[in-house]
Amino acid sequence: TNCMKKMLFFIIFLIFLSFFTIFYQQNMIIFAFSNENNVSIELICDNKKYFFNENKFKKNPNNYQEKYILDNSIWTKTKQEKIGFVNKCIDANLSYEMAIEYIFPSLRQEIDALDRKYYIKVQNAQIDFTPNEKNPFKISPSIKGQCLDREKLCRNIFERYKKTNRISVRLPFDFTEPTFTTAQAKRLTTLRSQFSTSYSASSADRKHNVKTALDKFNGLVVGAGQKVSFNQVVGKRTQENGYKTAKIILEGEYVDGVGGGVCQASTTLYNAVLLSDLKIHQVQRHSKRVSYVPPALDAMVNWNSSDMVFENTTSHPIYIATKCTDTTAKVLVYGEALQSGLTIKTETEVVKKTAPPQEEVIVDNEGKYVDKVYYEDESFYLHYAKEGVLAKSYLVKTLNGKPLSKTLIRTEQYPPERATKVVGANKRPPLEPEPIYDYTQYISDMVGW
Repeated sequence: TNCMKKMLFFIIFLIFLSFFTIFYQQNMIIFAFSNENNVSIELICDNKKYFFNENKFKKNPNNYQEKYILDNSIWTKTKQEKIGFVNKCIDANLSYEMAIEYIFPSLRQEIDALDRKYYIKVQNAQIDFTPNEKNPFKISPSIKGQCLDREKLCRNIFERYKKTNRISVRLPFDFTEPTFTTAQAKRLTTLRSQFSTSYSASSADRKHNVKTALDKFNGLVVGAGQKVSFNQVVGKRTQENGYKTAKIILEGEYVDGVGGGVCQASTTLYNAVLLSDLKIHQVQRHSKRVSYVPPALDAMVNWNSSDMVFENTTSHPIYIATKCTDTTAKVLVYGEALQSGLTIKTETEVVKKTAPPQEEVIVDNEGKYVDKVYYEDESFYLHYAKEGVLAKSYLVKTLNGKPLSKTLIRTEQYPPERATKVVGANKRPPLEPEPIYDYTQYISDMVGW
């Protein structure tokens, strides 16, 4: 009987042991599978971390396709099977982003969110030219574009996944450089040259004409390779266009004319353009020397017969600003920076001088200059004598203080100018003799003698 009991107990123990072993093995398999699929992903950008664990991927499918992906990925395959499956996808020329979706369903949505968060649109620098401001250029800075390198990110995640379930990777980015940077914008808006002339002794109407002409160039942007005609920009010098009457040189004589002074505007612009190292296509001297620039550096303009034309020979736009005060007219030329250390100036060489003829004396019989002269012993010079000159102008370049080149610009000959003296036409009446005063009698009267 005892033997039977022992035997029965042993059989029951064996049965229990068998059930326990089967149960334990099944749970060990389930535990191993669960642990194998317990994956965490940490994505790092700068000092920020984005953490995704297994629960993040346990989203309810929204459609059949998502359910199919879910059913055929994380719940049904071992890690080694998943790795093998992804490798086959890559061998079939599929992207890592597509292949990894079978391992981590819904991870792409998280990547989409990070992609939007860190996306930066590339932006070129922009130039706003405001010539009347102290700083004439407002530059909107360029911005480097940035977007998430999704393929590289997914590849990095997969490579880490093959080694561990605790995945930590940094977000990789693709960068797009702007085609026009802030540095380029600053280099293309530097001051290339400036030139001023004085008109402090001019009449108010002449100053007005100089300013009116130069205002047409204030804010002008000249494209690369573009030619500029002074006459076309300024237009006809008429009263309808805002010009007033002032002295002009006509056939070698000073006469009143609408637009007098505009030649000083063209001359100021001409010299600024020369110093900017741009090309002059057309220029003409005055019939007489002018006082506001050296000889062979003037630029006479006339609507019918004479123009000043220049060309932007750089590869980028040229910007022109003009400033007129009560005493000076100035032109500033901006554009691509000149070579570092390069200095440009003009020089005039007087090759020959010719003495002026004998002065002309005009008697003001008509009283035309009565406000200045009246009597025969009163006079003033309507024009001063000027020597005739044969002159050459040069463009002189130095690099870091050392001579680089000296190029002939023009050779011009100006005729001598006769002085014109105006005297009064009226005889001065004789002075009445002063009465002789007896100072002795005056003193006697004072002391009471």
